[in-house]
Amino acid sequence: MTSTTTRLGLVADLGGTHARLALADNGQLLTETVRVLKCADYASFSEALQSFLDEVAGFAAKDDPVAQACLAVASPIADGPIAFTNNHWSFDPPLLASEMRWQQLEVINDFNAMALGCAALDAVQRVQVFGGQEKAGAPKLVIGPGTGLGTSALVWGPGGWIALQCQGGHVDLPVVSDLDVQIHSLLRKAHGRISAERVISGFGLVNLYRAHASLAGAEPRWTEAAQITAAAVEGSDPVCVSTLDHFCELLGRVAGNAALTTGSLGGVYLCGGILPRIEEFLRSSSFHAAMLDKGRMRSFLLDVPVYLVKEPLTGLIGAARALAPPA
Repeated sequence: MTSTTTRLGLVADLGGTHARLALADNGQLLTETVRVLKCADYASFSEALQSFLDEVAGFAAKDDPVAQACLAVASPIADGPIAFTNNHWSFDPPLLASEMRWQQLEVINDFNAMALGCAALDAVQRVQVFGGQEKAGAPKLVIGPGTGLGTSALVWGPGGWIALQCQGGHVDLPVVSDLDVQIHSLLRKAHGRISAERVISGFGLVNLYRAHASLAGAEPRWTEAAQITAAAVEGSDPVCVSTLDHFCELLGRVAGNAALTTGSLGGVYLCGGILPRIEEFLRSSSFHAAMLDKGRMRSFLLDVPVYLVKEPLTGLIGAARALAPPA
């Protein structure tokens, strides 16, 4: 039970596939309250939220109810109702706050929360996989493929790190090599404009695999991203190996472009559910060569450290920090 001196809040990291929810006390995540729900199991966010609150009801005292919340949502944030980009949920912030009797509701992009969480990670929660020494106080890029492709950046301000709301996953997919041209042509016939997310994400990996199989004259064997990554890591399917390496290469190109745009000499943080499962493959892949393949700007990026974020609760940590009272 919490004391009357706490500032109890609800925090949520709401993605396309999973909803992670927890309680936070004065900006600190209460890890014992963390719950991970599958979005597809609930008809609405309100239904999932109520299920969570019923389960953790014992953590909030009657004289210290949950009166504030920070919801990190996989969607652009603007005035009006929130519609999720990659699942069926939606909600209206003022109406939800009224229904839940919250005195304060913060709604931020999920990768804003991810970025704020990255700023708090230690060397165990993230490991350096490429590059050299970060430049103190310089911007940091946060990017990660999961259900979609999320991006944010951290810039230093008078009160600490500020997370920028970005939609970098929806930029045009870089087309550089002859293979890129062939893949882009195949995908454009099926989907029209090809964004980075169309290829560099869970569903994007499936799209990329099908295109690689078509070019190889092979019948696609797999229908899910997890199957493709498993076969690639095992080395049991040559098409999966080439697909996953191309996936890493394209991610490297997008990350390099974004790092140049934001001047992210403070580091590139790789997040999301896919990359931690393929760490060794990533290290030996074409990712870093593609990230550095920027002509005269190669030297600008050469020493930029690249970190693989291994902490699964990074988004919740960031949402809790966003809800913390001013220092």
